Amino acid sequence: MLDGCSKLGKLPEDLERMSCLENLYLRSVSCQLPSLSGLSHLSILFLDECNLIPRVIKRDNRLNALEELRMRNYNLNEGVLNKIFHLCSLKVLDLSGCNTEEGGILTDMLVGISQLSNPRALGLNHCKKLSQIPKLPSSLRLLDAHS
Repeated sequence: MLDGCSKLGKLPEDLERMSCLENLYLRSVSCQLPSLSGLSHLSILFLDECNLIPRVIKRDNRLNALEELRMRNYNLNEGVLNKIFHLCSLKVLDLSGCNTEEGGILTDMLVGISQLSNPRALGLNHCKKLSQIPKLPSSLRLLDAHS
């Protein structure tokens, strides 16, 4: 767990080789994150207020065990979301407080959520760029989208 490490220069580039890592909690980490796509046993990933770029989660990832992804309070881009929607075991996705880069509409970006195979919960609290809720998968049991 790393929380508020604003002076942290960088994380190890070979972080994705820690294949036994099951939980990773990063909050307010200002350095660029290395690729996490090789963390094959990772089941919970929190990236709150982190500097996430598209290469952190690759489309051809091995995040086969990832069930919960929390990415709160930062600017999303379509490239990152497209890769998230290809995570086959993802059950909980929390994007609370997120906005979009370049003035995009979050609703348009969320259309791809139907690609998730079995999502159970979606958090969209305080998303100012969310104008409407897109069509959601029938497996969804919890939608939290207030304020």
